[in-house]
Amino acid sequence: MRHIALISPSTGGHHDSYLQIYTTSLLRLGHRVTVFTSRPDRINVWLAERPLGEQKRVDTVMTTFSTPRPALGPLSTLVGKYQWVQAMSAAVQRSGIQPDLLFHMWLDNCLTPGLTAWLTDQVVPYHWSGIYFHPWYLRTPLSFQHFRRGALASYAALMSMRCPAVAVLDEGIADELQRQLHGKPVIPFPDIADATPPDPQYAPAHEICRRARGRKVVSLLGALSRRKGTVLLMQSMGRLHQEEFFFVFAGVLDYDSYTPAEQRTVQEFAENPPENCYLDFSYIPNEGAFNALIAASDILFAAYLHFPSSSNLLTKAAIFQKPIVVSQGYCMGERVHKYGIGLAIPDSDTVACAEAIRQLRTQVPPERFANYAQVHSLSRLDAAFTQLICYST
Repeated sequence: MRHIALISPSTGGHHDSYLQIYTTSLLRLGHRVTVFTSRPDRINVWLAERPLGEQKRVDTVMTTFSTPRPALGPLSTLVGKYQWVQAMSAAVQRSGIQPDLLFHMWLDNCLTPGLTAWLTDQVVPYHWSGIYFHPWYLRTPLSFQHFRRGALASYAALMSMRCPAVAVLDEGIADELQRQLHGKPVIPFPDIADATPPDPQYAPAHEICRRARGRKVVSLLGALSRRKGTVLLMQSMGRLHQEEFFFVFAGVLDYDSYTPAEQRTVQEFAENPPENCYLDFSYIPNEGAFNALIAASDILFAAYLHFPSSSNLLTKAAIFQKPIVVSQGYCMGERVHKYGIGLAIPDSDTVACAEAIRQLRTQVPPERFANYAQVHSLSRLDAAFTQLICYST
């Protein structure tokens, strides 16, 4: 039995789901877990419903982090992330535990140019690892990339001898990151999704089905920020027949993320939505409600703008067997093409978007969804965790 400390930077939404899923995986593997989170009460409520034997192997610790006043100029990010690493290590030390591995649920908080392995080693006396969510520079070239080496590399801290291996969700960049880390193991983790059964009492899902009246339901769900392609879907609707398709925009609208011109487009659309549209900019309360909206859909929309990373909406699409529209290239486009669970389109192309939606009216063979769901399954998570923990011994 190993003792694993899970470090979570945030709570709510997918963060809580990931914490629960990862904790359960480690318990299945026979390990002890201490969860460091700002809302241990949420984990404790969930834990109370678990078997007693599992409850005895999980502890929770309240962990808070006050964002420091930023330093002037380009050092702001470096100072902030160094202080995060320092604060999380101090929290573990105050708890009195002696973990075999610190596992960061959002490793990106520990990585930035200038935050070197040496600096990290001064404040973290444990073996550590985590999920590197957004190594975007391996998909999209950065400015002055030639100079981003050594201490100035985004991954500089990962060269620490106390970091035995790294987890990534984007399997397409794993080999290149491993090369840049001089052979340090980089382990692709499955992008797990919460498969909680749809809430049969969730009123918005019933309202969507009532208003759709048999039309194909195309849904954009979750936080509706600019990068989600909200404006693209709004502008693509006019190219499709109202008698055939019904569109859903559900989730909190991040109005400030849009350009002024886009804000006007969104506002005009929201004030006078077409008949074949359902708008609900309120927070989707839980995974059961989210999955009820997916179950009410025929096609999912995830053509995110310039988004090179993974998204577990693909896993939800596979679990509930809903074809999905994504952007070409990058991780999501590659997966959709490989497994045939939807179609990929160029960024911001309304013609291609409308045509993809038309094509996805036809049924996708169920075995394609099953193949994708198996690759991003709980059994694969257990195997990946086993592999990573072996490197920490």
